[in-house]
Amino acid sequence: MLNANCANPEAFIKILNLYQKTVYESENPDDFQTYWADEQYRLCPIFVHIASPELFTADLLPALAANDSSGLSVGVVPFFDWVKGFEAGTDTNPNAYGTWGQVSERGSMAIALEYKDQGRLIQSIMASERPDVWYQNNSIFETMLESVFTDIITGAKPLDAFDTLVDDWLASGGQQTLDELEQIYPN
Repeated sequence: MLNANCANPEAFIKILNLYQKTVYESENPDDFQTYWADEQYRLCPIFVHIASPELFTADLLPALAANDSSGLSVGVVPFFDWVKGFEAGTDTNPNAYGTWGQVSERGSMAIALEYKDQGRLIQSIMASERPDVWYQNNSIFETMLESVFTDIITGAKPLDAFDTLVDDWLASGGQQTLDELEQIYPN
């Protein structure tokens, strides 16, 4: 679907953005079930796993404590149901177990949030909202970082290659990404 000779690589990003909106932001609860749950996402020609239950922990924990999913968005309710189903022993699929392990009151994200409240956790300020430029550039940035870091670690490049990496990253859309993120998440 996408390679170096692709005439319109931005189409790929638009497909990913559409998938994100359809699965997690749709008002239709069937969309999540149709396009993500029960391993449906694995049938997609591209393996899409844009969001995870950790992004919704701040909403899920109070809903789980109150045993009430009515205030959750349609795309988050299945995570609530998996946790409750796993705890009740009625849902033993991997999604239920994994979600419970991450976002239940005893799960890894609940523990991480306690560390955050104690000032003992450093985390990204970004929530699930990202500008389009983030999705367009993220894989390029990850490849750049991974490549240069590997070269520095293996000795193929000197440590000051990091400075060049920063300049290249900024010139390749990194500065635009930072500018747009700053608008969403101002200091």
